[in-house]
Amino acid sequence: MQRVRMLGMAATDLAWVADGSLDASVMFDNKLWDTSAGVLIAREAGVEVLDVDGTRHTFNSRGTVAVAGPLAAELLGLIGEPEQRPI
Repeated sequence: MQRVRMLGMAATDLAWVADGSLDASVMFDNKLWDTSAGVLIAREAGVEVLDVDGTRHTFNSRGTVAVAGPLAAELLGLIGEPEQRPI
């Protein structure tokens, strides 16, 4: 199993994307209470916050992808759905 490196709390990672310290943050299987504040901060800063399938992030999302505008399509293509990832 591969993991994405976390730099701190989920909300902190999202805030760092919001202020431009990170280009993107990817989290899988997150919980609402871990991401809500960071999602709000990121969206207010103009960051795209999506589910791992590319739809808008909601309370029911399976993951959180926060990314600065033009990188979204490329990053989502690299992530893909779990069943689409090469072994």
